Amino acid sequence: MRRIKKSLVAILLSANLFALTGGTVLADDELYTPSGKQIILQVGNQYMLVNGERIKVDIETNTAPVSKNGITYLPLKSLIKELGGTIAYDPKTKKTIIKLDNEIIVLTVGSRNAIINGVSKKINAAPINEKGRTLIPLRVVSDNLKLRLNWDQVNKRINLYHGGEERWYEGNHVEKISSKYGMYTDQTIGYTLNYLLEWGSPLVIQKKDTLETVFYESKNAKISYFFNFMKSIHDDEYGMILDESYEGFMERKDIIYSDSIIDELLIPSADRAYLVTNVSDVKGTVFIVIFKEDQVGIFEIAIDPQITLKETQDIDAFIELLLSTFNLDSAVG
Repeated sequence: MRRIKKSLVAILLSANLFALTGGTVLADDELYTPSGKQIILQVGNQYMLVNGERIKVDIETNTAPVSKNGITYLPLKSLIKELGGTIAYDPKTKKTIIKLDNEIIVLTVGSRNAIINGVSKKINAAPINEKGRTLIPLRVVSDNLKLRLNWDQVNKRINLYHGGEERWYEGNHVEKISSKYGMYTDQTIGYTLNYLLEWGSPLVIQKKDTLETVFYESKNAKISYFFNFMKSIHDDEYGMILDESYEGFMERKDIIYSDSIIDELLIPSADRAYLVTNVSDVKGTVFIVIFKEDQVGIFEIAIDPQITLKETQDIDAFIELLLSTFNLDSAVG
């Protein structure tokens, strides 16, 4: 059992782990059923995630969300369609009519006067025209269409939720605990973990059959988290009994292979934890796998050989935080 003293990036590079990977775990499981829609957008990014599926924000013009004078504007055609609503534009009057559920909004390019469900109202900023597309202020969209909004200032990332019950990762999962650090609270297996505020908030991505938390993502590096459960049975006398070994679980989930390098780690509150380095040229990645009873937390780390010194330092900082602040006795809700 050991702590990681050598830079994890050095371990990755020495093992020839050259391909950025992500989402490789849980492919054969259905551990989560989405409630409603989650749409993730980013200023300047022509793509959005709709329940984890990457699609164009605007197929026809490649328009992306923009920020002007402190206001974030969104192209809405595809977004409203994904939410199950309708949007129409009258080029003569420059009016845009948006309908979603029981909400109806009428907006005019260049005007702060809006009609919300038949009532005239002043909005915080006027719609604008960009590349022939009408862009609507983000707050006008979220406030008047009753969308739940989470804004990540560091990454200029927009997280919108529609329908279903409010979920723990809709802004209630992060807390600023100092000028440098935040604390992330996870409800999949119940843990807390500190992170650097300069990275922005950890992003929980709602997918078709699972959840992925992205703690760090840059041009050449990515750190993701997934959850899973070991096979177990219930005995009336002894309670829960594990029905597979730790190694058996990692083999079943394609975490370890014949050439994997496995080191046991010391992580507070965990029954067992491993650092798994895969040296295969076909699939190279590093996992940190944490076991508590039948619950399993899986951190997946990947880098590109062009990684910068700052990215190297960020990955090593995450590992230090994982080893020192990870707490499994923190179930919420």
